[in-house]
Amino acid sequence: MEWLEAMKESINYMEDHLLEDITPDDIARQVSISSFYFQKGFKIITGMTVGTYLRNRRLYLAALDILTGNDKVIDLAYKYRYETPESFTKAFSRFHGLAPVQLKKQPHRLHVFLPLLIKISVEGGSQLHFTLEQMDSFPVIGLERTFLYDTAYDEIPPYWAWFCQKER
Repeated sequence: MEWLEAMKESINYMEDHLLEDITPDDIARQVSISSFYFQKGFKIITGMTVGTYLRNRRLYLAALDILTGNDKVIDLAYKYRYETPESFTKAFSRFHGLAPVQLKKQPHRLHVFLPLLIKISVEGGSQLHFTLEQMDSFPVIGLERTFLYDTAYDEIPPYWAWFCQKER
């Protein structure tokens, strides 16, 4: 099976079994890749571990359950594979920045984590047909100004407005 297809299939498998106790070994077996190479490839392609992906997806779904239902924290903890309500609340707070009971009061703080969609695009490689044209010389004028990273967001727009006014 091609790597890209294996990664897509693994994500589909994880999404279908989010509420179950699945391991990277289970997922690797499902896509017929050794666990070591699956975990390594998943990390390279997605930038996160399998465990991080599963945890983030579960915490996002738990937040949706909190916003749309009246489930107790203990029920959500067990539903989303946490051993205790305390460990669930701690993980939830780290991910969303607030405790589960606070989310209903501040739904705008919901941290969205949607299923991964893997697309790889390879472009180029074709021959470029071009011609060189002779051109007369022309003057080039430029301005230079250095902005600090911390203040650039505030300083560049006024500078750009000044520059545009100056050119008229």
